[in-house]
Amino acid sequence: MRTRGGRVADYRHLDDRRGLASALEARGNLENSRGESGAIDTLRESLAIWSELGVVEREGDLRLYLANAYAKAGRVTEARTEREAALALLEARLGPSHPSVAAALFGVADLHTLEGQYRL
Repeated sequence: MRTRGGRVADYRHLDDRRGLASALEARGNLENSRGESGAIDTLRESLAIWSELGVVEREGDLRLYLANAYAKAGRVTEARTEREAALALLEARLGPSHPSVAAALFGVADLHTLEGQYRL
């Protein structure tokens, strides 16, 4: 049986950056779904790797996941910053018609609704 961090440790040992980023992403999302405090740090580590690798769609998705974790923790300003950064990154790199841009835009709008702001 694997320990909680076993898979992540395996990827660190292999120096597999993509595998490590993916494992951290999955772990961070699981931690967030359970309301665990380590989710933000885990997702930030995954984001840093995807950014370093230049994988725009993964970086955009990670910024949205991180924003969700910030919002869940009541850190609304940081959530907004990450959602707006994801939107700007994806729109600039993928174009305004890409489905990932629509998901990011929805995230920004959702946060505005949560804050009671109905105009962008």
